Amino acid sequence: MKVKRPNNVIILLQRVYVYIFLAAMFSISIPMLHKYTGRYIKFVLLFGFFSIAVDAFYRRGIFKNKNKTLIILFLSTSVLTILLNFRLNAIENLTQFLYNSIFLLLFFPACLVDSEDSAQKHFINFSLFFILISFIAAFASLILYFIQFSAVIDNVRIGFYLGRLWGVYTSPNAGGIYAIISIVLSTYCYKRLSKNCSKIKNILNIAFFILNLAVQLIFISLTDSNSSILTILVLLSFYILFKSFYSAHRPKPILHFGIVFMKIVFSCLITVIALKLTSYLVGYIPPALVSLSDNQAVRILSTETTDDQSVTFAALPQLVPHNKPTTSYAKLPHVDTGRRYKDTGGFASGRLAIWKMGLSTLKNNPLFGVGQENVYEIANEMYPEHPEITKKLKSGTHNLYIQTLVSTGIIGSIFFFCLLFKSIFLCVKKVSYHYYAECIGILALVLCMLFNNIAESTIYFCQSGIGCIFWFCLGFCLSKADYKSTNGGDHI
Repeated sequence: MKVKRPNNVIILLQRVYVYIFLAAMFSISIPMLHKYTGRYIKFVLLFGFFSIAVDAFYRRGIFKNKNKTLIILFLSTSVLTILLNFRLNAIENLTQFLYNSIFLLLFFPACLVDSEDSAQKHFINFSLFFILISFIAAFASLILYFIQFSAVIDNVRIGFYLGRLWGVYTSPNAGGIYAIISIVLSTYCYKRLSKNCSKIKNILNIAFFILNLAVQLIFISLTDSNSSILTILVLLSFYILFKSFYSAHRPKPILHFGIVFMKIVFSCLITVIALKLTSYLVGYIPPALVSLSDNQAVRILSTETTDDQSVTFAALPQLVPHNKPTTSYAKLPHVDTGRRYKDTGGFASGRLAIWKMGLSTLKNNPLFGVGQENVYEIANEMYPEHPEITKKLKSGTHNLYIQTLVSTGIIGSIFFFCLLFKSIFLCVKKVSYHYYAECIGILALVLCMLFNNIAESTIYFCQSGIGCIFWFCLGFCLSKADYKSTNGGDHI
């Protein structure tokens, strides 16, 4: 049977859905937005599988993917895991499986079935859409900081809380990763769009991307997120390594290693100093805004506290000394932008204990795992004396590699990590062979997101916009790897 060539309407609808799904997953990271949009996400999921079915019939995207065997084997193993553990949270496990599979069936092959020019255009449009929504979120978060807005609603922190900027996000760490992704994609889009555009349009592009860069960097500095800073350093290290060792002009090996090492150390040092300095300098802005408003303090609007919830809305509470309540802020012209609490969970904010408990659940079914939604209940039964630790497993093990192992077992983990690292190996190999300069930043972003998932599980087993970005970027790098350039790529 001859497969019909997809028409432009079908391709357009599929791409529109990709944007809708990304926006839906991104909204989950914004509590106040998800409160109103969460009920509609299941409809987005339904249309997602309709889009996958259309893609399989018309474009045959999954069948053109060189990793189709590993994808099918992994998804089949995941289904088998759900069936073996059907007595516990079967519906919840199936729902999460459906969400996760969209990453592999729709986002991963999105750029693999198109021509070089079409894939490039699709990736830029996708990136611009994400840059726009992440810019709005970061800008809104900075507004909350400037007015020193702080709120805790249903145990969800919003605004500037205890010296850290949550902003509109669920956590400073999540917001920091979104900001890093936005910075990298902004840089890539600017390089591509500046090649073929008018002078006026180029100026507008420069203005917007510089503004986004500034907003995202200020936001990252105010989050005081160690994981975000470490991720930036890893990103810089990967980028410098690729750029240096795949360069067409390299000095002698020994000298080259020394130069690369010094570049990495110097770049990381400058980055950390710049972020800390930015955080400190921005601390002068809220008091300055107060001075501009006739030095009138904004009073606490409302405070309500119950046993399981607290709601507090305040403006500029950090500027008032604890022992001398006053409405004048002249004596304290600077906001303390460092976190004003200590983690009591021990190493890695208590993640080590979470990892140990998560891994211990694997003994129930080593080969096929216990299922994504069953880890918490099984751990709670095994360790009833540590409810303060097991409750943290409700959101997963906070480690992609452990989460994959306990959720899908040894067999599923083999298929998943073979898929993951085979794809990355092909990308690194092709980049080194053709030296695709434009892809180095995107590939470094993919690798640093994998590194970040040592302490998180956001690229899979999680409803997150970060997962959408990761698989889309990985698929784009693979599409570049498959492209055989006659001139050997873009050398710079």
